[in-house]
Amino acid sequence: MVIYPVPLTLVEEPADYVLIGPASGAPELPTFRAITGAVPATTLNVTSPAAGNFRVAHGLSGIPSRIRILPSSSGSIWVQTPTSWDGTYLYLTASDAGITSIVSVFE
Repeated sequence: MVIYPVPLTLVEEPADYVLIGPASGAPELPTFRAITGAVPATTLNVTSPAAGNFRVAHGLSGIPSRIRILPSSSGSIWVQTPTSWDGTYLYLTASDAGITSIVSVFE
């Protein structure tokens, strides 16, 4: 990982993207685009019942377009493959029992 110790400017663009680049007068940096700003349809506080696979109802009326998992404890929760979600559930896997995460679900 490379860390650039210079100020950055965030420039908003359409379609929930931002362009991240050097602030005025800062040295040239590589630029990249990142998804940001999209508002989730729902946010779930998830706690794993045990280590391994489990599912959580997402409550949307359709299939989510994507989800974001933000850990809120030590340990890990990630999506199962090949089926990560469907019209009713998110299919997740936990590293241990009692792992917590905040899961944002997008339409």
